[in-house]
Amino acid sequence: MRTVFVPRPPGREPALHRPLPLGARQPSPQRQLAALFELIRIRVIKLKKARMALLFGAGTVGSLTALLGTVQWLGPSSAWLALGIVWGVGTVLSFWRFVIPVWKRRPSDDEMARLLARHAPDLRSDLL
Repeated sequence: MRTVFVPRPPGREPALHRPLPLGARQPSPQRQLAALFELIRIRVIKLKKARMALLFGAGTVGSLTALLGTVQWLGPSSAWLALGIVWGVGTVLSFWRFVIPVWKRRPSDDEMARLLARHAPDLRSDLL
């Protein structure tokens, strides 16, 4: 799989391709690679956050559907309040356990290198 770079319209260039001011020196290749890694890291973090939010939303809707099915199956009962409280506590705890760590954690350089090696095998020896 080859990567194709498509030129962006004016005003939408990534930070690596902006013209340098007069008298400025070209950044070193290490700085360019670090900046590229940072752009990729930001994208990976956004994708992980979106994925976890979607999974949590699907789990919440699924568990709410099961709760409402159980309530309908039980009929009028005093257990509705208890089931609702258990569902709410479970939802908050699962959010705290699964979503918050993903939103706080930043992928390490090793994880980023492995991710790039999976998607760009021709760079594997240079990254790892």
